[in-house]
Amino acid sequence: MVNLRTMLESLKGFLKPSTVPYPYKEIPPAEGYRGKPLYDRDKCIGCGACSQVCPAKAITVVDQGSTRVLRVWHGHCAFCGRCEDTCPWEAIKLSREYVIVTYNKEEAEDKLELELAACASCGSYFTTSRQLAKIVELVEESINKRGASLEEYRKLISLCPPCRSRPEALKEAFKFMLKMG
Repeated sequence: MVNLRTMLESLKGFLKPSTVPYPYKEIPPAEGYRGKPLYDRDKCIGCGACSQVCPAKAITVVDQGSTRVLRVWHGHCAFCGRCEDTCPWEAIKLSREYVIVTYNKEEAEDKLELELAACASCGSYFTTSRQLAKIVELVEESINKRGASLEEYRKLISLCPPCRSRPEALKEAFKFMLKMG
């Protein structure tokens, strides 16, 4: 009798499907699922912090002429969320999207291009224009409170690191620091 009951139970398994009919029916991901990372193009300043912490090296930052290109290769991504945790501007978020299957390699990547700022002294590109604007925005109130010139500060940060270390630039930076108190 026990064997008959067991046999009937096992036969029931053949009558209905035991798996979900994916890809014909999409399955909603579980709450808290970490899907592919997506950039918020308005918030990203191109600092590259996300690429520094990516263990899979799925995020790359490359300067090409006057443009900084940030790429997320979804096929390489481990969906660990370190990029999302590290971004100081909350410009990269993990979506709940999990389907990244494609025949076209370019469709498996997100690309963001940002304009680079040129050094006011030598003309070489060293950071993004958005990053410089964000720096000014963060310190503007503090500079105005101390009576220093915001234009002087803009002039100082518009120099690339090698030009900032020149004696004339250091002298100007020292004068500015004295004004700041």
